[in-house]
Amino acid sequence: MEQTKNFGFSFLDDFREPIIQIQGVGMETRNSREYYWDNRNREQGYLFQYTLSGSGSLESDGERHTIGEGEAFFIKFPGKEKYYFQEGENKEWTFLFLLLKGTAADLYYQRIVENKGNILSLEKSTNSIKELQRIYQNAAKGTITTPYTASALAFHFLNELCIDLLENTTGYSRLTRAAVRLMEEEYDTLEGVDETARKLGVSASHLSRTFHEETGETVVEYLVKYRLKQAVSLFPDTALSIAEIAQRCGFSNGNYFCKVFRKYMGQSPAKYRKNFSVINCSVVRL
Repeated sequence: MEQTKNFGFSFLDDFREPIIQIQGVGMETRNSREYYWDNRNREQGYLFQYTLSGSGSLESDGERHTIGEGEAFFIKFPGKEKYYFQEGENKEWTFLFLLLKGTAADLYYQRIVENKGNILSLEKSTNSIKELQRIYQNAAKGTITTPYTASALAFHFLNELCIDLLENTTGYSRLTRAAVRLMEEEYDTLEGVDETARKLGVSASHLSRTFHEETGETVVEYLVKYRLKQAVSLFPDTALSIAEIAQRCGFSNGNYFCKVFRKYMGQSPAKYRKNFSVINCSVVRL
């Protein structure tokens, strides 16, 4: 069942051209194709929309992106983007949104999009998402009663968002962590970046860009190195041939495995196996 609980703000004593202001905030659950927005003819403003559960779609730069749990998009109105619920892909899409306006909002928007793009990954525990939830709760309680309170909340949210996105060095984004987890669980059968992206519900280009920006490696490079690590761990098993080890670890054939092994390890797998009866897998730098 579709649910909406939204709040709009229009203060009588508002500034004529506010530096920053909240236009609206809300939480919605959508499950039909009737939820569809085309941004080309909308009033000037900025939208931050964060998925709590399920997923929806955003069309941007000619590509359709799935916005799943823990992901958000940040877009400017008017614009070429479209966002909507795609029936058949998920049961529903539950999200929080914040509508902003003002010249200061544009400065924050430009800084974030230039550095991170308009599709963002954020844990629910981050301060920016907690602040977004607080804005929604305050609106529901009726405590946002002046333009000054609304402006202060908008500034606070955007500052926390910049800290989370631009100063976070504690780890990878949710998407990159999910990609790493998937590759380490299905390394023996996974067929490269296209299948990895499809299983994660994002485009291959978005996954490749995000993964490389955060890790310094391509998805394929990480997958190959992890397969090598698993292969090395099987070397002490003398019942397995090099070709069998290659196949078990997801390499298409023994010749390709030997070529890749030489590239990263500096010698053939047969020589490496002969010289080291017990291998420390940390020699493969992942």
